[in-house]
Amino acid sequence: MRGKLAGLYKIRPQVVRLRQANDVEVAAHEIAHHIQEQGLMPLPSVMPEEVRRLAYAGATDLDSEGFAEFVRLWITNEAMVREAAPNFCPLFERSLAERPELMDLLSRVRQQWEEWLAQPDVAKVLSLIDHDGGRRRRWFPTFNDIYTQVVDELRPFKVLADMAAERRGGSLAAERNPYLLAWALRGWVGKAEHFLKWGTFRIGSEGYEVTGPSLREILLPIERQGLRRQLDAFLVARRARTDSRVSGGFRSIVPQEVWGNVVEEIGAAHPDVVTAADQLGGYCDALLELLVDSGRISVESADFIRRNNLFYTPLHRVVEHETPSAAGTSRRRFGNLFSPVKRLRGSSRDIIPPTESILRNTYAFMNVAERNRVGTALIELTRVEGLGGMIEAKPLHLKVNRVTTREALDQLVQMLSGMGGKLGDYAEVVASLVADVATVDRVLTIVTDPAFLREEGLPGVEAVLKKNGLRVEDLQRLATFFQTFRPDFHRTGPGEVLFYHRGRPYLVELDSTLYRAVQGLNPEAPSLLLRILSLPASILRAGATLAPEFALRNPGRDTFEAFLNSDELHVPYFSMMRGLFHVLRRDEAYKRFYASGGAHGALVSLDRDYLSRNLEDLLAERSRRVGRLVRHPLDVLRAFSEATEEATRVADFEARTRRDPSGAGHLKAAIAARDLTIDFSRGGAKTLAMNMLVAFWRATVGGTDRMVRAMRSNPKRYAARAFMGITLPSILLWLAQKDDPVYQELKAWRRILFWNVVVRPQGAKPYVLSLPKPHAPGILFGSFPEMVLDWMDRDDPEGLAEAGRAFLESMWPGIMPTGLTPFVEWWAGRNWFFDRPTVPRGKEELEPVLQYGAHTPETLKLLARAMHEVPGLREIGSPAKLDNLVRSLTGGLGRLTLEGLDALLEASGVADIPPEPRRSWQDIPGIRGLVREFPASGSRSMEVFYRHYNQRRRTIESAKQRAGLCGSGVRVAMPADLQTMDRAARALTLLRRMAWRIEEDRSASPEAKREALDAIHIQMINIAREGIGKPPIRENAHGTQDNTPNPSPRLRPRSPEGETP
Repeated sequence: MRGKLAGLYKIRPQVVRLRQANDVEVAAHEIAHHIQEQGLMPLPSVMPEEVRRLAYAGATDLDSEGFAEFVRLWITNEAMVREAAPNFCPLFERSLAERPELMDLLSRVRQQWEEWLAQPDVAKVLSLIDHDGGRRRRWFPTFNDIYTQVVDELRPFKVLADMAAERRGGSLAAERNPYLLAWALRGWVGKAEHFLKWGTFRIGSEGYEVTGPSLREILLPIERQGLRRQLDAFLVARRARTDSRVSGGFRSIVPQEVWGNVVEEIGAAHPDVVTAADQLGGYCDALLELLVDSGRISVESADFIRRNNLFYTPLHRVVEHETPSAAGTSRRRFGNLFSPVKRLRGSSRDIIPPTESILRNTYAFMNVAERNRVGTALIELTRVEGLGGMIEAKPLHLKVNRVTTREALDQLVQMLSGMGGKLGDYAEVVASLVADVATVDRVLTIVTDPAFLREEGLPGVEAVLKKNGLRVEDLQRLATFFQTFRPDFHRTGPGEVLFYHRGRPYLVELDSTLYRAVQGLNPEAPSLLLRILSLPASILRAGATLAPEFALRNPGRDTFEAFLNSDELHVPYFSMMRGLFHVLRRDEAYKRFYASGGAHGALVSLDRDYLSRNLEDLLAERSRRVGRLVRHPLDVLRAFSEATEEATRVADFEARTRRDPSGAGHLKAAIAARDLTIDFSRGGAKTLAMNMLVAFWRATVGGTDRMVRAMRSNPKRYAARAFMGITLPSILLWLAQKDDPVYQELKAWRRILFWNVVVRPQGAKPYVLSLPKPHAPGILFGSFPEMVLDWMDRDDPEGLAEAGRAFLESMWPGIMPTGLTPFVEWWAGRNWFFDRPTVPRGKEELEPVLQYGAHTPETLKLLARAMHEVPGLREIGSPAKLDNLVRSLTGGLGRLTLEGLDALLEASGVADIPPEPRRSWQDIPGIRGLVREFPASGSRSMEVFYRHYNQRRRTIESAKQRAGLCGSGVRVAMPADLQTMDRAARALTLLRRMAWRIEEDRSASPEAKREALDAIHIQMINIAREGIGKPPIRENAHGTQDNTPNPSPRLRPRSPEGETP
């Protein structure tokens, strides 16, 4: 705190500042100002004279200062205040009694002050020493703390924005809301890509406007002619010809006339290069204008840069051993921003190609500009009353500047010359002083020369002084150093941040939570060990999201989640197709989507390798890009997945901006589009490590949070849409198919996660078309009603329990690292997601090398045989467990890879693979994720049968143990129902072995195999159905059909009451 004040109350932020900590009396004085200023208790507008006399000497506002001193004395010296203001004390206490909370607070402060004064001297000193180290102050996280750490690192910005809106009595404008601006910053890479691909742009109050050509449009004609190197040379030479700072660094290498010769030669030979160079000047000027619009630099600074940098071209230099990085770009740090505009200094180092540097500047300038918009919005919030507890503007720190008299006079001369001749005599006086200083400099140079002192000595010094009309005192006066104080534009203290508005720095002190969010201090840098442990999760994310099945399923989930969450009328599938039309055309709506920050994007690095590849990709012809996709199938899958992901968001964005085309409308539409389903850039400050270890932690937490926020924002609309879009279709499908055995035999996970439609083609087997439900909302509003209806109609409560488990799993991501899950499943022998054994039934007791099923890849069988020959690996070489391990770590893409390896092994003759049963279009990768043939090797009835069979056996064995019959040699009769189930289990085992032999048969044709396996699967399903009390499925030439009307059997066969084993 500057000046000599002991304390200060700042009215607008409502903050008390003390020169000395723990100064209770000064704090009481300043708190009284707050009470009076905010009207926290009834007080007279004019204080009585006895109160006014209490004001300190020299006070201008006797009412305010007198009352402040009265409160100070009332707290710290009650006897004195009652003597000084006997009439006002009762009035004050009666008024205070009308505000019980304030009275309780001041009374407790007075009591504690009196207790402190009454304690012994040793106790007083001990009270100033913190022996507990803060341990007595326990911190319990609030909801906002947990939300910040787990869900959204920008939560402190929202808290601040909500407080500001409440103080102002209305909502903040979108373009002045730091929370929305910080959220939109997550799409800054997309904005930079708009500059690079489609043109420079500006989004003002009137909306979106393209202001110039893109970098691709400028460079592509040059690239086609193979003139990019000539363009780089022309840009450097033209800059060096007009700027000695550039040419000076190469003066000893390149004569000055060379620069001009290069400009003339290339300009005459390639006019297109000159045109491109001029366009690049306009492009660089548009980048500079980004910084002006954001407030990072002032208009005057930009004009100065333009005047002093004709033919501007960025000239970054090659620095050996450069560490790859994003060069200061960030989406988490909003304060103390660096300036991307660097001072040009002469250097003889090699120059990075200017076209590459322009690409780098596009990312760097856009990033700083977008971050500074957040800082500018925070500066404006310092003017809102009552926010001093979270954000407060402070004067800049001062720094000492040590100058000589000569330097000070030189600065004064520059100031006077800028004012013209208006100061008359003052200018003459300053000029004479400057002449005196010059004389002193000359004399000091002479008399301080060691040779002169040796030859002339002190008499010589006196003679020189006399000759120049000087005295010793003049030397001391004019050669003196003195200090000035200037603002320090870089210094910050604890909790302080520098923001920039119109190029001017503002010092702001922030609440500790907000400070960490502003400075991006919450995320912890992952250690080397954590990065290694994150590999399994990264591989699974890639394998799952790049699989063809995911690419076809995910758009269906997204379109229904958008239907539930959007404020607009988003029609499932129709709106998605409309958005896909915009994405494929790359039309104006799609470009505005990128320009507004709605697109997801990540910048890996700004090192030269990355920039060079990026520039090559940017300037590649369409045919080259298509060829690259063909050569890299994963890029095709990635492009398809990104297109369908963007389609839903672009459709919502376009609908919103059509209704509100203003700049604020674009900002709100971009954020709404990012938040339409799950914003994958949005995450908790402390969940980085969890997301690295658990593959879909952030997606699961984000999905749960999005569903809850949508429900809270408009419960009636959400409930109505959930009923119309999820519950009603689920109920109608159940009513139409509840008696269809194909529908009944669908496994529980498929019924819970999908809408299933049984299709019966004429003269062909039936199949099931499975359309994905949205994750948690689909289970809550679709699967639960279906399972309740099953319970009511068929006495089947198990489906409801399974739906409950699935809902909880969709809401909670779990804490087991992805890298450990497959190995735990290996040890447990069970796949947790599908709730089935990893080793096929009937092969658990075989040697590990023989534990495989009909669909186990041949590649893994070969690997298991090789492991069988190695001691120590023989016990773990189970093909079925290896298959589960690979799929658990690589998702659907791993399955596709194994199928490709099998095809290569068969084609090369390495493996003799038996002919597979006939495959159909339903087995095509991608399509098989949506279509399920019937009959299949697994069914719902078989799941239920084995669960009941195992439960019944466990019950009987437990009863025998309790009765003391285990190991006694006494034979116990098996209950009739268990005997029936045991026979059914043996029959299923026999049929399963028959199916395995058919699969391994090398003589049978694929068609014959398919027919035989279908017949066996029907038999197995019927045996399981009979084992749980369902009628068998009847088969005819056109598929399967059950003519039994509405059967309602008991699913759990029970032994007669009172029967004992």
